[in-house]
Amino acid sequence: MFNRMCTSISSLKKELYQTKKEVQDKGSYTADIENKLQECYETISSLRQRIRVTTSRGNSPIRGQSPDQDITSEDMARTRQPRRLFG
Repeated sequence: MFNRMCTSISSLKKELYQTKKEVQDKGSYTADIENKLQECYETISSLRQRIRVTTSRGNSPIRGQSPDQDITSEDMARTRQPRRLFG
C-alpha cells in the first residue's frame, strides 16, 4: 500500500511539473502574440498616416504643394502614439 502511494505521489509530481512547463510555454507564446499584435497596430497607424498624407496631396489646390508633403518617417514616429494592449 505504501509503495503504491509513493508511486502515485511521484507520478503526480511529474504531471505537476509537466503542467507548469506547459503553462510557462503558453505564457511565452501569448507574450509573443501580444508583441506581434502591437507591431501590427503600429504598422496600421503608420499606414493610415501615409494614406492621409497621400490623399491630402491629391486634394491640394496646387499639385505637389501640400503642407503635409515634408513629413518624414522620423516625424511620423515622433507623433505616433504607441498603443498599450495589456497594462
